[in-house]
Amino acid sequence: MVSLLKTKDHNRKISEKEFVYLQCGSCGLISISEKPHDLGKYYSNEYYQIPSLGKLIKIAQAERFKIEMVKKFKHPEVY
Repeated sequence: MVSLLKTKDHNRKISEKEFVYLQCGSCGLISISEKPHDLGKYYSNEYYQIPSLGKLIKIAQAERFKIEMVKKFKHPEVY
């Protein structure tokens, strides 16, 4: 396992803690080096609720920039 990157929680902005992600040199699997001891802080009850279709559409529209960022890396035969 080699250190791949360090980042903060940019999606949910729960804390300023920096997380280290590792990548396996054999298979390429990426995993977090140390999971937070207080996972409940990052995954509140709201996280598990299934949104209505209307809310889901709004969430998807707000997150569209993430898809646009990675589209250039997709395999040409996918979608």
